[in-house]
Amino acid sequence: MAYLNLLYRRKADTASYQDERDGLLKLADDLVDKVKEIKKKGAEQPTRPCAGKEFTVSPFCELRW
Repeated sequence: MAYLNLLYRRKADTASYQDERDGLLKLADDLVDKVKEIKKKGAEQPTRPCAGKEFTVSPFCELRW
């Protein structure tokens, strides 16, 4: 998502019209907000032991190797 954010910003730098530029910057800003939201949710998740180690709650902890 970070890479896509940078691509939108680069494309906005070369946009011919202000409306196009504003739209691309809005898309980039929305991606930043989405990443912040995902990181916040990840920090709020409880941890539990998984195979003797601490991991965030994940469906992968249910797998038996």
